Amino acid sequence: MRSTSQCSSAMPISVDRIHTFKDIEAHWRALFHRSSNANFFISPAWMSAWLAEGGGAAELWCIRYESAGQVELIGIFGAARIGAPLISVQESRLHGLCDPALDAIYIEYNDFLIADQNNARRIEAIHAAINALSQCDQFVFQNITDVLAADIKAVASDLGLTVRELVRQPTYQCDLKTLRQGQTDLVSSLSKSLRHKVQRSQRLYEERGPLDFALAETTAARQTAFSRLIALHQAGWRRRGVDGAFSNPAFVAFHERLIRGAPEQTHLIEIRAGGETIGVLYNFIFGNRVSAYQSGFRFEDDNRLAPGYLSHALACEYYLAAGFDVYDFLGGDAEHKRRLGLVGPALSTVCVERRNPKMRLRSVGRKIKQQILGKNAVY
Repeated sequence: MRSTSQCSSAMPISVDRIHTFKDIEAHWRALFHRSSNANFFISPAWMSAWLAEGGGAAELWCIRYESAGQVELIGIFGAARIGAPLISVQESRLHGLCDPALDAIYIEYNDFLIADQNNARRIEAIHAAINALSQCDQFVFQNITDVLAADIKAVASDLGLTVRELVRQPTYQCDLKTLRQGQTDLVSSLSKSLRHKVQRSQRLYEERGPLDFALAETTAARQTAFSRLIALHQAGWRRRGVDGAFSNPAFVAFHERLIRGAPEQTHLIEIRAGGETIGVLYNFIFGNRVSAYQSGFRFEDDNRLAPGYLSHALACEYYLAAGFDVYDFLGGDAEHKRRLGLVGPALSTVCVERRNPKMRLRSVGRKIKQQILGKNAVY
């Protein structure tokens, strides 16, 4: 690897070209075990599945902050040229590859992996990355919390760069710890109307036969559950007239690698009524936290049936009994998330842009596009 940037010897920061996650895996794993902000989306399991085949068309750059011979912060930027030839720009993404198909893998709670919540250290790292990757016109930080967003804005202000918030979305979570402390269950804590909806759905399904909540534990069972997840997920989205996430081959390949590489951290759960699968949940496990990442449900014409609500309610009861503290529905505003969970931290996608002629021209084009297509045309 080649170092391209370094500050003083007291606070050394390097930005190095890498080719796969294996180039830095040992450093990443060592820091992950003592990190204060570790989460599943920046875990070795996620990163190794993400970069198993390198960065594709993107260059990969690793930023490291070392102190006393020990790595205290680490992160990976992908960099690639995007857009039509005459108006293309060089983009860099924190834990992204600047390719819509590859970045549809959709990292959440994105951040540098850091030993402690030292904002000065994170700010130094952002500053160094932007300076070292001088060929890049814009830097995208997808699905980050407000803490990282504030640090990015501080660096942009210092460097005279433009910051745009492209997307902001809420998260919703079931507070299992509070339920446990109150010696209650999720269904009892719901509103009267939602409690009735879930209980009625359960009763109707049980008329077909026993209701079974099954965590896939063998390799064969996991493969079967994953296939059923894809089929139900795709069918559900086709009912709405759009393609589901699993229509993207890169998305499917990534999750196949992730499931193989991290079986204890990737739960595939089938909910069956009378032997027929009515729902499949795909959840990530990290510490005392469950992240509900993907799902697929068997929707029917009888609107009294609520396979999604029932599946998530049963999952919350399962994880509550197992000692978990949080069931996180992750980013995105949806009715079932709002009704089953409480509001968690917001996630935003932020773009930092250099103030050069090319980016000024794109800014003018973006304003024209927004006037024609509406305010949601962020690019």
